[in-house]
Amino acid sequence: MSVDGWNTALVLGGIRSGKSAFAAALLADEANVRCVVAAADGPSTGGPVATELRRPGWMVEQSGEPTRLIHLIADAAPGETLLIDDLAGWVRRLIEVHSPTEVTAAIDRLASAVHACRARLVLVSAEAGLTAPAALAAADRVFVDTLATLNLAVARACDTVTLVVAGQPIRLRPSAQVPQPVAGDRSAAPTQPVPSIAADSATGRQLDVPAPAAAADAWTAPTAVLPVMSGAEPVFEPGMDLPLPDEGSAAQALDRLATLDFPGGGLG
Repeated sequence: MSVDGWNTALVLGGIRSGKSAFAAALLADEANVRCVVAAADGPSTGGPVATELRRPGWMVEQSGEPTRLIHLIADAAPGETLLIDDLAGWVRRLIEVHSPTEVTAAIDRLASAVHACRARLVLVSAEAGLTAPAALAAADRVFVDTLATLNLAVARACDTVTLVVAGQPIRLRPSAQVPQPVAGDRSAAPTQPVPSIAADSATGRQLDVPAPAAAADAWTAPTAVLPVMSGAEPVFEPGMDLPLPDEGSAAQALDRLATLDFPGGGLG
C-alpha cells in the first residue's frame, strides 16, 4: 500500500463527468505512468481520454485483446504505476468477442488481478446506474448489466472508490462515516450514565434526572424512562411499560393552577 493509504483505486463517473481528469490527478506526483486505454476508440482519436493521459513521461498504449488487460495488471511489478481508462470500453469489447460464460470468468479474473496487484493502480469506469434500463435497447441492457457486475467486483478489490459528478469527487470508500456498533456490542456505549435534562413545571428551573443504570439497553428493555434525544421525538415501541397518570399530581396541579392569575382566557 502506498504512503498515502491506498495502492489500488477505482474512479467512477458518467459521460464527461471529469472522471479521467480526476484519475490522472491522483497520479500527478508520478513521473512515469503506464496508461492503458481500454476504450474502443483508443488514444489516436485525440479525444478526452488521450488528452488527459498525454503527459510528459507517461506512456499511452491500447490494451488490445480484452484478456490482455488482465495479464498487464497481474504481471505489473512493485514500483510501477498503471492507469486504466476505461473499464466500460473493456466490457463492451469483451462481450463482443466472448461468450457470456467467458465474460463472467474474465471479470472474476480481472477482479482477482486487481486485488493481488503489486503496482500502484488506478482504474476508471463508467457508473452503470446512471442510465435507466427502460431507455436501453436489449443489447445495451446486456452491456449495462455486465458493466455493473464488473464495477461491483472491482470496487470490492480496490482500496478506495470515488464517484465523480460534474468534476466533483465523492469518496465512497473508505467512508468517512462513524462505524455503527454491532448489535450486542457494548464497546461503543457510554460507561457512565449520562444525565438528562428536565424542567420543573412550576418554576421552570432545570433539573438533572439521572439516566437509568443500564443505559446501553435503553432502546430494547421495557422502561418508564424514555431516552432523551436532541432534535427528535421520543420513540414508543410495543411492549414498553409506560407510567399511568398520577391522580395525586393531577389534583395538585389543578390546585396550583387555581392560584395563578392569567389575563384573558389563558389555560396556563
